Amino acid sequence: MFKKILSLDPNDHHALRQIAEICIEQGERDNAEIFIQKALSFSPDNPKYYISLIDIKLARGEMQEALELLEKVVVLRPRNISYLIALAEMYEQL
Repeated sequence: MFKKILSLDPNDHHALRQIAEICIEQGERDNAEIFIQKALSFSPDNPKYYISLIDIKLARGEMQEALELLEKVVVLRPRNISYLIALAEMYEQL
């Protein structure tokens, strides 16, 4: 279904993220990252897309990259307590 949406509108960032989530569930992190990066190129202020990318980075053990992305999320949504707590917890892990 999402691929059909993309065939009609290849810039549909919502469909791109959904395909990325499916890739994550299937263990295809490299493909998921490609779709998330593309979604971010169309919607760079969407923290949910960064969170998906952070999950991929953490699964690969790429803590520093995940931290930098989470810092971007906090800049985008500085009053979101969940993001602030996640950032503090990540700092503790480093």
